[in-house]
Amino acid sequence: MPLMLATPPVTRFTAMSVRAERANCRALSGVREKLDQSMIERVEVINGPSASEGLGGQGGIINYITRSVRNEGTEINLDAKVSSELHGDRLGWRTGLNVANKNDLFDIFAGVALVQRDVDYDAHGRVMGVDNFDTSEHDLMLKLGKSFGANDSQRIQFMINRFYYTDDGDYVQIYGNRPLGLTDSGQRGTPPGTAQNQVMNQQSLEYHNDALFGGKLLIQLFRDSQSALNPATIDASKQDPRIAPVGTLLDQSAVVSAKKGVRSIYVLPDFLLEGVEWDIGTDYLRDTTEQILALTHRIWVPPMKYSSLAPFTQLEYEYGPVTVRGGVRHEHAKLDVDDFTTIAPFNTFVRGGELRFDKSVFNIGGIYRIGWGLSAYLSYSQGFGLSDVGRTLRSFSTPNKSVADVADLTPILTTNREVGLNWRTSRATVSAALYRSYSPLGNTQSFDPKTQQVFILRTPTQVIGYELSADWKALDKLTLTGAYSRTIGKTNLTEGRPLDIDMTADRIPPQKIFASVNYGFFPNANATLSSTTYLGRHVNPGIVSLSGASLQEDFGGYTLLDGSLSYQTKRLGNFTLAVENLTNRYYIQEISSSSINQVPSGPSAYYLSGRGRMVSLSDSYKW
Repeated sequence: MPLMLATPPVTRFTAMSVRAERANCRALSGVREKLDQSMIERVEVINGPSASEGLGGQGGIINYITRSVRNEGTEINLDAKVSSELHGDRLGWRTGLNVANKNDLFDIFAGVALVQRDVDYDAHGRVMGVDNFDTSEHDLMLKLGKSFGANDSQRIQFMINRFYYTDDGDYVQIYGNRPLGLTDSGQRGTPPGTAQNQVMNQQSLEYHNDALFGGKLLIQLFRDSQSALNPATIDASKQDPRIAPVGTLLDQSAVVSAKKGVRSIYVLPDFLLEGVEWDIGTDYLRDTTEQILALTHRIWVPPMKYSSLAPFTQLEYEYGPVTVRGGVRHEHAKLDVDDFTTIAPFNTFVRGGELRFDKSVFNIGGIYRIGWGLSAYLSYSQGFGLSDVGRTLRSFSTPNKSVADVADLTPILTTNREVGLNWRTSRATVSAALYRSYSPLGNTQSFDPKTQQVFILRTPTQVIGYELSADWKALDKLTLTGAYSRTIGKTNLTEGRPLDIDMTADRIPPQKIFASVNYGFFPNANATLSSTTYLGRHVNPGIVSLSGASLQEDFGGYTLLDGSLSYQTKRLGNFTLAVENLTNRYYIQEISSSSINQVPSGPSAYYLSGRGRMVSLSDSYKW
């Protein structure tokens, strides 16, 4: 549920993990929520398992807490940034203006941000593959709020946000050649079709009561409408000989989504026993999403109507150095799809139908604060989520079947276990975690070289991860930071086989090592130098899928250095000079190694070099 534009939840959450799960706010839409950085006050990571957080109780959610009015009077924030790779004749830039005012009647926050992104070049000075550059975007936000009641214990707040993103249409894609080591690129020209774009409109209305029968209540109503138009391509999955000769039909896919829902939660401290906190609430979500082919006006996936009602309860008990938290969430969900016929090459009639899902998921975790700054935690949680419904339906090829008969639409049930240690002193912190996630019927992608289609493979999946991070304040003005993470993902090709296939790079990242040094060399100035290393990954040598596609992936790895200098002036704001990819290192992006992306042509044919040296200058001013 899209809390990412809300104020912080009223409840107190205990972090039982050192990693941030991906925010799971999208039910069916397939488009990503966007928000300009100038609208964000802070990012809140709720890591631990919780029946009250995360769609389907899957554990882990990222809330982008938007800016609010804090102080009486008027406050204005202006920030600006210019950036360049010192190629071409244009600069990338962004600017944001926020105005906040609080008085005796109400408070208001208004923000606007404008972004112009220039062309990206790799370290060899070559235009990178056309992928989210040469674009324009704007973000508009308005928040109105009023606190009332004894000691302002109650509050009502309305928020509206509109985000718009579009390709400027000045460059066309040039596909590379893997055997020759030639990466994707772009050249000046007018792209075919309509420029890709994304529009997002969100509204929410919240009511808070911090003194309701000794507890706190939050009720949030929200609406979310989005549309995303992808680039036009001559893609094998969109060909139809009845319209044009195979290999010549140009089309572009679009996703349209409308979502609305209600979230409510009541938190009662010292429930029946001192130290016991009780959370109870209900989430309701209704999501309608469809996929079309815009140039030929074909229905790729008909409207998918998904609704979910999920009551939940959570208990937390804190006794001395021990905190235990557990809960249950019951998902009652329904998916409705009308009759439709898949486009060529499948051209299969699918009878619509209704799928119902009822599942209770549980979580329990505990923290033991050992002493001397050392604490340990252990957690177990279950999650419930949908598979890739759209891709499954649009590639359906079995005749005389209804939606209710499609086993591949069975929800994903995941079991997560995690254990970790945290050590914190006045000058240093160290965290270590080990986690395992298993699903008996997971969701992985596979490529069929005969039909040139990417389809969903429902086989068991297992993910095991290790993470280690540390911060050390070596001197009053010198801080050292380091982190290491490794994720191992396994699956198989057919039922009954051991988990002996490594999951692809679009699901499993390479091993990562991060290190940084921050030094405050003047009272109002500091410098940062950081290093990010992705280690090489070579998996599934010589292994092919059941459809004959190679599953081998080879990634060479690379190291990037970034640096920045910041200086806080008295009258002109806070200036920052930053350089990304300081050494101008040439590298191939890790996603390019995925076997799914090794398609001869089409929107998934990513063979992308990385961005070269980027220099930026920014200023943030407040008055």
